[in-house]
Amino acid sequence: MTVKGKKKDMTENMKPTLSIIIPMYNETAILPDTVRSLLSFLDTLTEPTEILLVDDCGRDGSAAIAAAYCAAHPNARV
Repeated sequence: MTVKGKKKDMTENMKPTLSIIIPMYNETAILPDTVRSLLSFLDTLTEPTEILLVDDCGRDGSAAIAAAYCAAHPNARV
């Protein structure tokens, strides 16, 4: 485990102590701000965290937005 500032980076062996689940169904209007705000908050915590974005097969591109965030943030996944 490495320490980057106060936040501990998650490694493959480290399990998150906090998981936040966000269900998505046609959420393109609010998803970017929601995920950005949540990531900003989670960066202030010292324990390992994760965001789970659950795609409920909406048709507005929410899954693509979520995938882009997950590609840039290792503690987020779809």
